[in-house]
Amino acid sequence: MAIHIFKKHFKKMFNTKILILVMVVSFSVVALAGCSVNQNVAEPTSVLPVVQTVRTAYMPITANLSLFVALEQGFFKQNGLNIEASEATTPNDIVAALVSGKIDFAPVLAYTIVFPSAIQYPNTFKIFSSTEETETNYTASIIAKKDSPINSYQDLRGKKIGVYGGLVQVNFLKAILTGMKISLAEVEIIEINPKLQIQGLLAGEYDALSTTEPTSNIALFSGQTKLVSNNPRVKYIMSPFPSTAAVLATKFINENKVAAQAVVKSLNQAIDFINNNPAEAKKAMLKYTPIPVESADKVLADLKLFHYAKLGEENRTQVQKFADYLYDNKLLKTKVEVNSLFGDGLLEL
Repeated sequence: MAIHIFKKHFKKMFNTKILILVMVVSFSVVALAGCSVNQNVAEPTSVLPVVQTVRTAYMPITANLSLFVALEQGFFKQNGLNIEASEATTPNDIVAALVSGKIDFAPVLAYTIVFPSAIQYPNTFKIFSSTEETETNYTASIIAKKDSPINSYQDLRGKKIGVYGGLVQVNFLKAILTGMKISLAEVEIIEINPKLQIQGLLAGEYDALSTTEPTSNIALFSGQTKLVSNNPRVKYIMSPFPSTAAVLATKFINENKVAAQAVVKSLNQAIDFINNNPAEAKKAMLKYTPIPVESADKVLADLKLFHYAKLGEENRTQVQKFADYLYDNKLLKTKVEVNSLFGDGLLEL
């Protein structure tokens, strides 16, 4: 009898404890699940811990808009990077810094310097995004003083043409003149400091200026200059025109793959932002380029911008055609096979 009562009492106690345990476990699971859901809702775009500091250099021109947007929209920080970005005087300086290991990537290098640099410094960098100019998206133009007798590109013969110093714009201008059927012997090319382009033109140091956005927009809105030729690279070289590329140092890719992938991801996010929000994206120019405050709204509205493309979206056939064009017109010493310059398969993107 005693044993029967004990068993009955024990069974009741046991069932009660099981019930309590089940309730506790169930409550804990629900609570933990709730915490998990709350975390996901609270941090939809979480910022990763900084992986490392990455170095780059840029020119204060429209071509670098993807860098400016990535910085201002916080894409680099979201992907765990701290970016040290320094302004360069010429693209030549950027290439020198890239191949010497002083910077890890260049957000923009024109193909007119990418090709010869690839010949001189083989396998030191790879392309991960690019831009092109079209009939509606372009940044290049040739301008002259308002009272100049130069009214069309045909009037450039026998004149001095200013262009900011370095291989990039000089070769761009030579390629344009070749397309215009103007002999290089018929003009004098004057290399100048990028920050003194407009001043030099107005001072009469050269008769015309071959330049890019936003310099051309600033000059035209000042009322002291006029347009001689807009979109000359598309009109006189080829359409669409492959203009620039974003490159990463091969050493950086090999030694810091996680950071390298974060750089490309950030620039790709910037490309998406530019393509989807061009008006908002243009505002990033104000911090990094010499656009005057008094004409900022007009200049930004007038910017045509490039067509930006991620790796694999570029018109690689046109890139090869441009390399061949430069070689055929003796503006490039060696033929270039452009496929080898792209970073296909090197990073998980």
